[in-house]
Amino acid sequence: MPISQLKETSSRWNFLSKVDLLGALDFWTLSISLDSLHPKEATGLTVADIPSKGAPSLRFEEYERKKKVLTLAAHEYAHFVDATSTLWGLHHLNAINVCNALNVVKEEQFHVLKRSHDYMRSIRLPDYYTTVDQSLPAATPWLSAVSSGVLFSSEGRLTDRPLIFVNFFNADEKRLVRSPLSMVSLLEASAMAKEIEVRFGLLHQLPEAERIVEQKQLKDELLSYLYNPEITEYSACFHLMANVQNEKDIGITSHGVGILSRTVLNAPTIAFNTAAKNIKPFADLMNLAVDDLEVQRVQKALEQGNRGALFYLLVVLLPKNTLKSEQMFYFGLEKALKIVGLSFEKLRRGAFVEAHRLHDELSKSDLVSIRVLARCGHENFQKIFPNGMAYNFGELSLPPAVLGDDDMTKYVFNASEQNQLAQFDLDAAYDELVMCQLRAENFAEACI
Repeated sequence: MPISQLKETSSRWNFLSKVDLLGALDFWTLSISLDSLHPKEATGLTVADIPSKGAPSLRFEEYERKKKVLTLAAHEYAHFVDATSTLWGLHHLNAINVCNALNVVKEEQFHVLKRSHDYMRSIRLPDYYTTVDQSLPAATPWLSAVSSGVLFSSEGRLTDRPLIFVNFFNADEKRLVRSPLSMVSLLEASAMAKEIEVRFGLLHQLPEAERIVEQKQLKDELLSYLYNPEITEYSACFHLMANVQNEKDIGITSHGVGILSRTVLNAPTIAFNTAAKNIKPFADLMNLAVDDLEVQRVQKALEQGNRGALFYLLVVLLPKNTLKSEQMFYFGLEKALKIVGLSFEKLRRGAFVEAHRLHDELSKSDLVSIRVLARCGHENFQKIFPNGMAYNFGELSLPPAVLGDDDMTKYVFNASEQNQLAQFDLDAAYDELVMCQLRAENFAEACI
């Protein structure tokens, strides 16, 4: 099946379709499509054009072109990095690979297809779990509070799988929205933080007069994004961080959100178990008993490896006023981790062991694309983690992206010699991985 079928096969699984309107990462085939870009707009631009400190000034026309191309590319490539080059991402590759690895003549193994299908569905929770009161005006300011609930099973019964909700209220304290803190919340937080980082970098290349105008426009765009009741599942991490830290500057909040979301995406299994065993400081901070239902649900969610619950726990435990600098944030994060028996070094050691095991399993895959993505993803992971979750796209292996022209042009955004995926065969990879998707979909349809 050619990659020209990507729009059709990805439309059923576009978890980010409400916010990623100009491009997308297909989480089944790991294909990056930048539908709003024509080759003429992208020509000559690479991740090397993402500005660093001291970058030269830009003419406004060139700024406009880079803003359109590079911020979109940064957002979607951040999704790719998270889906292949974090500990969660290596688990994600494994969930795809098992759809091919099962013995097709042993029906007792088919349950892994349903498990992968259900896992993919859970990245963004069904609309049922989000409630929006359309009758209420959504004017700011908003208030927020966290609550919990449990998921329903495929049979419609309550499960023992908790989930964390972020509730948003208007100035009259009437609830506008209830949104789950899901995997898509973390993934979008990470990608938005990277996009904002690139956008601010470009802003600083403008002359002062133009920079002031563009800063106002960016602020308005971000406020529109954050205070849209229809997409709060995607912006929940920003609201949580800003409200707990009492921080009104979106840029400052974004930097902390990016670091913490990537930290959580790289948390090993042992970290969840350790945090769950040390839940009492969280209960004390919330003025609740350890056996209170809300505390028990957070603890249970941690035991089940719920990354949204870990994000919430660490946000609550962060010292106040910890967003003022990157150094202060890491210092505060280390303090929060130690409260629940962890440290950044413990996370790193556990993550490296778990990532090595996953890479070893995936290196034996029958699928060439999985072996290549796992190898490059593991190498990317090793480059990112020691640097505290910050990363430079130019140092990573990244595949070409498919642009939005009729020919579906493949465009290489990282042309450096370090990029081992510059010549990655998108058509062959799509052909292999979409069969995993179709196999899972077909079996899930048979389950009645």
